[in-house]
Amino acid sequence: MEGLSVEPLCVAAFRADPASGELLRLYGEECALAGLPAPCPDYDTYAVMEQSGALRLIGARYAGALIGFCCLLAYRNPHYSQQLAVTESLFVAAPYRNTGAGLALLREAERLAREAGALALFVSAPAGGALQRVLSAHREWRHSNVAFVRGLR
Repeated sequence: MEGLSVEPLCVAAFRADPASGELLRLYGEECALAGLPAPCPDYDTYAVMEQSGALRLIGARYAGALIGFCCLLAYRNPHYSQQLAVTESLFVAAPYRNTGAGLALLREAERLAREAGALALFVSAPAGGALQRVLSAHREWRHSNVAFVRGLR
């Protein structure tokens, strides 16, 4: 869609963007997990992960404004002895979900995962949410697991 762009971002640029706080608030509301607090990014840890090459951050912009993000982790998985990638978070603000930003973020995540040598890309989605519906509608994505969470405090 015209006006849409997807680009790699460094952690510092994401943190400094005026829209990041609101995006994280909305993400926390929509993607909340029972038993866990609201997301509170540890930017120092993210920066270390970025420096190590394990983290790649992607931003989606519409008309120049940050409207979504994807945090991609790529690492050597000891269970498979292979490089794998997983989206730690993937979010597009609701008013912009008809722009193609979500799929554009996924495509860029796939590209970066391949670039990192990943064998597969895992994407988690809130049960019954918009992302689950989008992924279910695309044949290249397979529903592979069901995750459960139990708070311990």
